[in-house]
Order: sequence, then C-alpha cells, then structure tokens
Amino acid sequence: MLIEIITYDLLTQEKFLPEATENAIADLNATESIVIGGELAVSKKVEALLPKAKRLSGHSRYETNVAINKHFGVESKHLYVATGQNYADALTGGVLAAKGDSAILLVHDEVPEVVSAYITEKKLQRLTIFGGDIAVSEDVVNDLQKLLP
Repeated sequence: MLIEIITYDLLTQEKFLPEATENAIADLNATESIVIGGELAVSKKVEALLPKAKRLSGHSRYETNVAINKHFGVESKHLYVATGQNYADALTGGVLAAKGDSAILLVHDEVPEVVSAYITEKKLQRLTIFGGDIAVSEDVVNDLQKLLP
C-alpha cells in the first residue's frame, strides 16, 4: 500500500488567522496542523482555530529549530548551518537542504548549547555553512568543527 503525505506551508498573523489561510485550510480539507514557534509567534487563540494542531517550539528560535529537526526525524549526517539573526541564508538554503533530505541548524555569535548537543547526539559528519564571515563568524565555524568527529 502506498501512502502519500502532502504538506503545505501556510502563514498566519500572530493574533488572528487571515481569511486566505482559513480558506486554504478548508479547501485542502486539512485534518492536522503544525504550529511553528511559541505563543509570541502564533497565539493560543489562532492555534485553537487550526485542525488538530501540534506546536513545535522552544524558549528561543534555536531551540525551536532543533525541535523541528527532531520532529521531522532528520536522518542525514550532513546538515547546513545559517545565522539565526537574519533569515535570508536560512530561507534560501532551506531549498538546497530539503533537496538533499537534510535540514538547517541556526547559530548566532556562538553555537547555542541546544545546537551543540544536537550535533553531538546525531553524530553529524559534515556541516555546510551558508553565508560569509559576517553571517557566521570564523570563531563559530571553528567551534562547529570541534563538534564533528
């Protein structure tokens, strides 16, 4: 038996569900939802309007990023790294990561502890950095390198 799961990314406002999103949910006959981010990103009020909603979040965007990777069971030993301070590299790099059944890890001016633990736990073999030194500093690259076998 072949089971096909199709996912759609829909956007919302933090405190209200836009009519276009509400219509898309109805048109798709969606039976489940995943809410990405904490209650500051998507309120409980909006979450309650979604079908069978499950929230993936953490105390920071870095914890949320790892929660997403864990939820979707990323098995690749090669992940990508982008700054969590600006979205451009992570957004565009996400396409490449998805194409290779991989994912993105977010860092800032240091490697967050949750990201370090995830790299160690998953026994990652290779990381590819998006952006130059301004996005991910040489110090952060060196710290990431130390986490690899």
